[in-house]
Amino acid sequence: HLGQDKITPNDSVVAKNQELAKQCESVTKTGIYANIGLVILKGSAGFMTNSMALIADAYHSLTDLLSDFMTFATIKYSQREATSKFPLGFGKIDTMGTMPVAGLLTFCSYHIVTASVSKLYLGAAATVITMPHLAMGCVLLSLLVKEWLYRITIKAGHEYNSSVTIANAWHHRTDAYSSLIALVGVGGYYVGFPILDPICGIVVGVYLLKIGADFFKLGFEQLLDRNSDRHWKMVRDVIEKCNGIEGVHELIVTQSGQYVHVNAEVLLNEELSLHQAQEIVENVKVTLHHTDGLNIQHLGIVPMPNHEHDENGNRQSTTASGSSS
Repeated sequence: HLGQDKITPNDSVVAKNQELAKQCESVTKTGIYANIGLVILKGSAGFMTNSMALIADAYHSLTDLLSDFMTFATIKYSQREATSKFPLGFGKIDTMGTMPVAGLLTFCSYHIVTASVSKLYLGAAATVITMPHLAMGCVLLSLLVKEWLYRITIKAGHEYNSSVTIANAWHHRTDAYSSLIALVGVGGYYVGFPILDPICGIVVGVYLLKIGADFFKLGFEQLLDRNSDRHWKMVRDVIEKCNGIEGVHELIVTQSGQYVHVNAEVLLNEELSLHQAQEIVENVKVTLHHTDGLNIQHLGIVPMPNHEHDENGNRQSTTASGSSS
């Protein structure tokens, strides 16, 4: 091996991450305040109108409130600076937070399915609603608020590349779907078709159950440092296009919260001097560091001599390879 180089994000990247983290914290706070109001509104209206769909929707908003608190704490602690004991930082806290939020999402979806199946079994006699106009007004307001929360939260989560924020956004959308089911149920009761509520509930619940399982799988794989497929291809393409690089011998690209960790072995002409090799490595490092979509916190580049040259230093064949799992 001719040398190795490691870097951490520059000041501009750190400042940008802090700003994006504040945006995630801000939208999560908004979700907390909104969910507190919705729990009180829907719970009170549910008992006043005798609407079980509205009461269940209030319960769902309560779990959404818990998800907001967990998300806020996760974002806060994942921003801590790296230390000598934790040189790769605390980005994994974001990943760890994704799993319980995904678990809550799965639990709420399961609750929607079981409640809908129960209501479908009991039939129209399961629902006797008073003041349906009031119930419909509450669930319609909840639907609009939760869809708005989903949109602002998913936007912040994608910009910050925060899995837990994105999972929490989908938790907002499950609450919106729950409100939609309640709206269909109350509306169906009002027009004489109460069976619409449980049928919609089963369909939407199964769909959301899959989303929760997918997020749990994503968080689990990131904790095990699975190669990030999207980032792996991007990093390999960037490295292979750099001057002096004759191939990528091995490449590991993992995600830690909003950050990406890269370790690569690159093939260089064995006739190069140590200084020339280090210049090529420096160029690779700078190029990767300034590539949009790669928020690199740790970067290790190990140059390796490529022995496939003739006595004049000309390359005889191309055998660049990479590894992805």
